[in-house]
Amino acid sequence: MAEQSFASAANFSHSLTSHYVQTAEEANSAISPVSVFICMSMLKHGATGKTKTELEKSLSINSKNENQDAQHVIRKLTESSNDLFTLTTANGLFLQEGFEPETAFVDHLKSEFTAHVENAKFGSQEGEKIVNDWVKKETNGKIKDLIKDTTEDHVMALVNAVYMKGKWAKPFEKEDTDEGEFNLLSGEKVNVQLMKQIGSFAYVKSGKFVMAFLPYKSASSDTAWEMGILLPEQGLKPTDFLKFLQRDQLKGLRSKAKLERLDVILPKCRVECTIDLIPIFKKLGVKAAFTPGADFSGISANESTMVSSILQKCFVDIDEEGTEAAAATAVMMMLSCAVGGIDEPPITFHVTCPHVYFIYQPSTGIVLFNGVVTDPTVGH
Repeated sequence: MAEQSFASAANFSHSLTSHYVQTAEEANSAISPVSVFICMSMLKHGATGKTKTELEKSLSINSKNENQDAQHVIRKLTESSNDLFTLTTANGLFLQEGFEPETAFVDHLKSEFTAHVENAKFGSQEGEKIVNDWVKKETNGKIKDLIKDTTEDHVMALVNAVYMKGKWAKPFEKEDTDEGEFNLLSGEKVNVQLMKQIGSFAYVKSGKFVMAFLPYKSASSDTAWEMGILLPEQGLKPTDFLKFLQRDQLKGLRSKAKLERLDVILPKCRVECTIDLIPIFKKLGVKAAFTPGADFSGISANESTMVSSILQKCFVDIDEEGTEAAAATAVMMMLSCAVGGIDEPPITFHVTCPHVYFIYQPSTGIVLFNGVVTDPTVGH
């Protein structure tokens, strides 16, 4: 059953990312699909009827695997954190004063999602501060001011926070970092800080792109994570190659990858994004949840509620030592009324043009973060 859960999370990740990057095609992008998956799984538990069916379909969840998909994923994430690789995830349920959801819903989130439950007076800065302070703490200070402009009609916020810090198994030497040119899609060039090293990495060439996998330090292969970089031929749009991140395609490419001696050049990069996820979920077939006819009777049988916003803030920082990344996803609810031969020259893998990056776990296919870098100078 766990394998099916990982497949659901991976398939959802591909669907979500494909729609997301279409709206951010000319800019750097970052998203944490797994954070959205967990947060929306909490919401799904309170949905019934058509509302629930649409949410399950958008999340690629098989209803026969009832309510266990997110638990399997959370457990795998938790198991991946150790002295070599930091990975934390936390869930929160924040309730408007006076709003009393179904006891079974709250108990389920506490027991199955280990959710932190707290009252917060929405419509006030004090109430928003309670949520934002919790998010800031759970993301090691990287995600701030997740929610704002709430009103008294907001009755609930479901929040997931993810934080990771991984060190490269083979770090780049800082003294080797130098300024160099990065080719933009427009044909222009910008000067960026380029990290450099020669080493053995998993590498595969396929058609009009090459792909390399840079591993993070890990305690075992079962809990190992790595950054994959899909580098298209110069001048081609990275977004046109996202189909190769589909779970089966990626699994096939990773299995074909061979340890090769690579001459790697990689830009230092920091990406920060705020994403409105409702338009994306509408494209994924979720309609009812955003209307007064939404059926969230599992959350409250006495008051009709609907989803008013789904928002994610994401942060990814790539440097010589490794990667630090964080994301927080919030669902706001409101009342409805209101190796190669050492003597051979290394293969060139110079990431000096727009490319796709993704942080994923080969053993499960779970994608923690991914996005596109079109201009590494943005954000620095």
